[in-house]
Amino acid sequence: MEFLVDESVSMRDLNKWKAAREALLAMFADIRADADQATFVGIYLYPKNDKLPPRSLVDAAHYDDVVRAVNVGSPSGSHTPTAAALESAYRIVEEFRPPTDAGFFSDETKRVVVLFSDGRPTDGPERCQRLAAERYNSVPPKDPIRTFAIGIGPFPQGGAAYDPVFMSRLAQNGGTARAGCDPRATDPMEVCHYQITPGADVEATTNALTAAFDEIRALSASCEFHFKTNPFTDLRDVTVTVTDADGNVTPIPKDDTDGWSFDEPANPSKIVLRGRSCSVTTGAPSGRVDVVIGCRPPN
Repeated sequence: MEFLVDESVSMRDLNKWKAAREALLAMFADIRADADQATFVGIYLYPKNDKLPPRSLVDAAHYDDVVRAVNVGSPSGSHTPTAAALESAYRIVEEFRPPTDAGFFSDETKRVVVLFSDGRPTDGPERCQRLAAERYNSVPPKDPIRTFAIGIGPFPQGGAAYDPVFMSRLAQNGGTARAGCDPRATDPMEVCHYQITPGADVEATTNALTAAFDEIRALSASCEFHFKTNPFTDLRDVTVTVTDADGNVTPIPKDDTDGWSFDEPANPSKIVLRGRSCSVTTGAPSGRVDVVIGCRPPN
């Protein structure tokens, strides 16, 4: 996940930057506290173009770097060259390769760019939408990249510098729009992007951003889990559970429709969560999935 964060001068207004900074720092700390080795996070602040490619936040040095990048008192940028920043962020995500020695599979990596902005692109909204569609519709050997859009600005009317319709169109082209959404809706729950309307209450803005980040993290989670077998592996003895942020454990039954199943029953290499079980997993951004496979005793 590459977080593309607008730090143009307009982000100073209505405590937008303060709320963004606190929500980002809280998310980074939460991912690190989960000791999540399978989520790789990078950050790109534009237009000053401070960029860090995705790495695990369990890596103390990388965690310190992303915190340092975000934890500044005030944004220092001027205009909003979103198209150029998007193009660069897409290249970063395309070039990412997970560490194979930790058991990750590069060709099954979910690649995500999260744009967070309060401004209308100064280098062409149509170009941004075209780039998002091109990356989402990529074909092998390139992986698809989904683009989430979080817009922070006046709603529903927008303003001289903020266009909520553009943010919704970007989400549509980037493959992350909610089913049945309408870019021109006047209800923030019906638009296609994450709409944050800032106000005097900075805590409320921070909480709204945190909720958006959490949902995006959850929607970016995987429902497939690889494993390797040996002569003692007992595939008749498999337990799958989901643990949420409060420590509540939910067992997942073996079920081809709403539980877990093997990818290939005759020669399995993955546990796949299906239907409601996948939804439970992707609804737990601060939780975890545990897959336990039994062993047969040697003869």
